[in-house]
Amino acid sequence: APQGYLPSQLFNLDGSKYGSQQALEDLLEKCHKNGIRCLADIVINHRCGDRQDAQGRWNQFSSGMQNRPSFSGVADWGGWAVTLGDQYSDGSGMHGPGHFDGRFDAAPDIDHRNPKVQESISIWLRWLRLQVGFDGWRFDFVKGYGAEFVGKYCSKSHPAWAVGELWTDMHYDCHGLCYDQNKHRQQLVDWINATGKKVL
Repeated sequence: APQGYLPSQLFNLDGSKYGSQQALEDLLEKCHKNGIRCLADIVINHRCGDRQDAQGRWNQFSSGMQNRPSFSGVADWGGWAVTLGDQYSDGSGMHGPGHFDGRFDAAPDIDHRNPKVQESISIWLRWLRLQVGFDGWRFDFVKGYGAEFVGKYCSKSHPAWAVGELWTDMHYDCHGLCYDQNKHRQQLVDWINATGKKVL
């Protein structure tokens, strides 16, 4: 998608419909000079493969990193990075979805319990902060993977702040939206606590 909600090559910012990596870095630098901090939208519940496996599943991922030999192999994943049971899985993954994980059927759901996935995402986030210039994270669709991984990624990448997009069902009755939404609020508090209080 042009908006980036179906990410593929995580390090390839020149493939964006919005401009080049250099233009983004220049913009972020200008924002910082004017006292503005910048938030990156982190879409890591799912990722689109840029190649198919032998059975035609889009579960072969390349990083898009061209100019940093030290990043060789980072975020170059195969079917092993997809949660077991997902329609894009080849059965070589380590884990199925967690008990509370929401599904996103438009793209492969990523196995955040896999140490290689965790390492790749942590490196990518540090690169977004230290090279590109983002200050903080807005984690997309966090009901798709465990809150503890958001906490881990924040601990590894040290954002100035982070938030998560978590929506749960509001409480309605025959008259419409109920006044008492404490259950909904508590679910938000529980999620923040499960991150290790690394996000708001």
